[in-house]
Amino acid sequence: MPNRLFFSRSTKFLHPYKLAHLSLKPCIPLTEKKEVTVNWIEIIQLKSHSRPDREAAVEAFGQLLNPEYEEGLGEITLFCSLDIESDLSIRIAWHSVMPQNRKSRLGLQLAAAFARFGHIYHSAWRQCSALISEQRRKVDEHQTAV
Repeated sequence: MPNRLFFSRSTKFLHPYKLAHLSLKPCIPLTEKKEVTVNWIEIIQLKSHSRPDREAAVEAFGQLLNPEYEEGLGEITLFCSLDIESDLSIRIAWHSVMPQNRKSRLGLQLAAAFARFGHIYHSAWRQCSALISEQRRKVDEHQTAV
């Protein structure tokens, strides 16, 4: 069996087959570091300055070109708040390796572009679990059978 090294993020010491010291942080095998493809989303929330700014943001979203060159991009969707008229949310769905900084180049560009319409909050979320309705499962099975 090859000599595997483990590294604890809370210390600088490397030890074969041992943890550097007790820590609540997980130890990562250095020899088995892999990039994993996951489902994740970015949410760019916009709190627009005024109603005209919100309307301009919706119009600007409608003029976006489809960035087909982005590997792993699912869809980009605009949501309008039901409660606060000036709030919008852009959802970018991905099935890819999550970038190290947790935000995509596309997401950063959209956040910067929409910042002129108001205050931006940009976050990323990794899918942990999913529930699917029986009806949706049947539709998905039918589509894959066709």
